[in-house]
Formats: sequence, structure tokens, C-alpha cells
Amino acid sequence: MASATTGGDTTPPAAPSNLTAAPGDGVVYLDWDDNTEPDLMVYMIYRSTTSGGPYEELDNDDPSEFSDPSVVNGTTYYYVVTAIDTAYNESAYSNEASATPQAPVSCTFDWECDDGTYCNGAEVCVLSQCQAGVPVDCDDGIACTDDSCNEGTDTCDNLANDAACDDGAYCNGTETCDAELGCQPSTAPDCDDGVECTTDSCNEATDSCDHTPNHPACSNGQFCDGEEICHATLGCQAGTAPDCDDGVDCTGDSCNEGTDSCDHLANDALCDDGLFCNGEETCHATLDCQAGTDPCDGQPCDEENDTCSGGAEAWMVFTANVTVPGVGTVANEDIVSYNLATQTWSLVFDGSDVGLSSLAINGMAVMPDGTILLTFTAAGTVGGMSVDDSDIVRFTPTSLGSTTAGSFSFYFDGSDVGLTTNDEDLDAIGLTASGQLIVSVIGNFAGTGASGVDEDLFVFNATSLGSTTAGSFQMYFDGSDVGLSTSSNEDVDAAGLTTSGGILLSTLGNFSVRGVSGADEDVFEFSPTSLGSTTAGTFQMFLDLSTLGIPTSADVIAVEIVE
Repeated sequence: MASATTGGDTTPPAAPSNLTAAPGDGVVYLDWDDNTEPDLMVYMIYRSTTSGGPYEELDNDDPSEFSDPSVVNGTTYYYVVTAIDTAYNESAYSNEASATPQAPVSCTFDWECDDGTYCNGAEVCVLSQCQAGVPVDCDDGIACTDDSCNEGTDTCDNLANDAACDDGAYCNGTETCDAELGCQPSTAPDCDDGVECTTDSCNEATDSCDHTPNHPACSNGQFCDGEEICHATLGCQAGTAPDCDDGVDCTGDSCNEGTDSCDHLANDALCDDGLFCNGEETCHATLDCQAGTDPCDGQPCDEENDTCSGGAEAWMVFTANVTVPGVGTVANEDIVSYNLATQTWSLVFDGSDVGLSSLAINGMAVMPDGTILLTFTAAGTVGGMSVDDSDIVRFTPTSLGSTTAGSFSFYFDGSDVGLTTNDEDLDAIGLTASGQLIVSVIGNFAGTGASGVDEDLFVFNATSLGSTTAGSFQMYFDGSDVGLSTSSNEDVDAAGLTTSGGILLSTLGNFSVRGVSGADEDVFEFSPTSLGSTTAGTFQMFLDLSTLGIPTSADVIAVEIVE
């Protein structure tokens, strides 16, 4: 047999079919069905004197018929044929056909010529000579049957050959040969694997079904339960919930279905160590708990009461009821404190606890020993003593705050030193660093040794104090020198002195001086370069109470700085 070339086409043609052999006188005639391959080149004829071979190559031929004259009458010969294409691919053997050539035999009747075989046709007597019969034509016209003559049954065999119908494609099914109807199409392979989330398709290249997982087919549209996946045999599988733990202990970690993301919300409460004096701890979303800052700004801290026990405080009295942050409503007989370090308010002195409900404080100063000097807007009885609005009493506390207790004593009798008119009623008092008394009056002033008006402050040089007061006054602060007018609005109605020599002031109404302006609820500071009859210096805002929770309707009537 021929051998195929290397590379390119390696597919051989189909084996030729329906080979027949007819004997003649010194010749055997071969015939077979034409092959249909377009690249068919030639047929190769093989012969043997033994059924089943081995065969010897006899010749090649192009048409599908052949005459073999190289035979000996009386010898039976066995033939097979192969097909060869242009790439020299050779097919398998065809069916085997045999014939025994004979010399002409004289005869009278056809039966005398019968050689006892069926497939070579019925021999006949013609002109006293036996003539070979016409081989039986077993072609049934069905292209996919293998047609052959069966000598054993004296019939034609037309065997269905499914391979002859194969179109080489897998995905349209396996074609079959019907012995009567010819090639029949098949049903495409069922690639449905019963797994809903796989995409099932037929793969012509691999002659198999593909079952490709389709993960989106499993999605339930939820982020927080994880991404569902498709398993090729088990179907949809639940996802793993996203791990929202950010490793930061103080954040509240949760999954947000609305944003398809994790939330990490800082929770300051988780950082709180329960201590006041080291400040309020906070939670940073990435840096975790952060230490607080000193609430007392370096001043002493009271851990037991969660308060700052140091730092300067501004003590104040208001002309009428005022709601103070963290304290509540205070009256004009009460004193409140604003801690400059902690920026918190507290109640210092509850006047109603010590019998001052019918009086209103008009001036206040704190002695170095903690006793408090007070003057009032009107005459009245304090601690069993009759006092005028030009007098000053001294309160010695045994307790302060919401439960105020203590005793009163007479400190300054204004009438003893010439303060006898209504204009000379006190409306502001203070103490110098050396302990000298500073006063201001509601109108014109003409005390012993000095005179002035309501925007001025006077220092009292005492020779005696108490129920018998003696001494003289001199100008301490001339308000007109530094822009405070004699109008009622800029009447000084509250004054206090700082340890550094500054003067805290508040006025009866709106004020406007060089560098600062404000209203009657504000406290401003004067930093002197000179005092007395020629007063000079600069002003600046000390406390704008409207920014500290005090309503603009409030009016400060007394102020003191406690350092």
C-alpha cells in the first residue's frame, strides 16, 4: 500500500465499495462504485489466488473499472481495491470479489453453461458457445449502504454504514444510515447539566459539552453577605461576608448595604478611661484612641469632683435674672464665676441663702483672705446692720456655692467720708494689689480730697475702716482722659483690678473707646501707662459674654478677677 506524505492532509479516502469481478476467456472484469472525495487521485488494484490475501499490487487505474488479462483460465482470482488521494493517503481495502476465467465451452442449452455461482450472473448459451453472465447489480441507490453480492444466500446484501453519513461535526449529533431512506440527521447532544447557574454549550473543537460557571447568575444583589459564586457541579454557593474589622478597637465596624462598603464609625466612648484630669480621650478612625488634653491648662485639677481647682476666675453679678450655662437662672443678689482656663461657669455666692433676696449687689471685691466686700443698689438691712447704698459690708464665708453661709460685718461707712448725696452712691468697688479700696459712684463725686464723675475711679487712703471710717480720696482713673464720656451709657458700673495692674471695666450701656467697643454685658480691660489725674493706656476686650452663652439682654453690674 502507498504511504502518506508528512504534514498537511493525513485523512485517507473512504474504502471503495461494491467491487464485483466477472470472468471471461483469459480475462477478469472488475467494477466498483465511484468514490466522492474531491481530492481523489487514483485507484490501486490488488490480486491474490487465496481468499483474504496476501494480495499483490496489480495496477492502478483512474476509472472505477478494470480488466485483468493476466489470468489463467480455470484459476480463481481474488481482488480488492483501494483509493489514493492527492496527498498519497491510501484507503482501506474494499470488499473482496473473485472470479474464475474460462475458455469458451460448447453448449446447446443455457443450463449447460451454469457455473454454479450466483454473483457473476446467469451464463447463457449463444451460438453453441457459453457466454458469461452479467454480474448481479447490487447497487440499491442508497449512498450510505455497503452493497455486495452474497454467494452464500444468492442475494444482495445492502448493509447500512453509519460512518458513511458522518459529517465530521459533533454538535449536530451522530448521523445514521437508514437502509431505505439513506443518511438521517441526528438529535444534537443534550448539554444541559441540570445546574442552573452554568452556561451549557456544545464545543465542536473538543467534541464535548462545556458547562461554564456564570457567577452573576448567583448574585442576590446584596453586598454584605458576600459575593455568591457558581460551582460547576454544586450550583450556586453562598458568599463569604466581607470582613469589616479595620483593626481599630474604638471604631464601630459594620457593613453598609446602601453604599456597598464597610463603615468604621469612631466611638469616643470606647476610649474613655473614666478620668477627668487627663482630658477627654477621642477615637481617631485610623489611629485608634487618642489621649485627651489637660482640661485645666496646667492648673491644678480635682479628679474627685471632675473640676479644675486652679486658674483665674472672673466673678460677676448681673442687674437682673440671667440664665447662665451650666448654672441655671441667677438673680442680682448672686455671684457667678467664669473659669478662664476651663471656660466653664459656676455659682460662687447665693445671696438668698444669707438674707439678700430683697437687695441687689451693686459692687464686689474679694479680699486676700477670701472675704467678700459688697455694696448694694439701695439701703437695707444686712446681717442685722442698717446699711446705705454708699456703704460697704464684708462677708466672711463658712461655705460658698449653692449652699452659701457666713457672717457680715461693717467695712466702710461712706457718710463718714463725705459720700452723702444720691450721686455719690457707690456703683463699683475694687482693691489694688496693696489692698487699697477703689470706688466709683453713680454720678458726680465730691469726697474728702478729690472730686470727679461717674466714669472715674477713686482710691481711698484709709486711716480707719469699719463703723468709724476715716481717710481721704484721690483720683485713680480719669475715664474722660481715655475716651469714656460723661454720658450715662459709659458710666462705669463695674470695676475690678488684676494682679498685673490692669483694670477690668463694664459700663451702664454701650461703650466705644479706642481699640474696642461693646455692650453692657461685656467686660473690657484697661492697661494703664499712667494713672491718676493724667490717665493714659490702651483698651482691649476681656470677655465678650455673648460668645460665652450669656444673652445680650444681660448687664454686668459687678466684676472681680480672682487669681
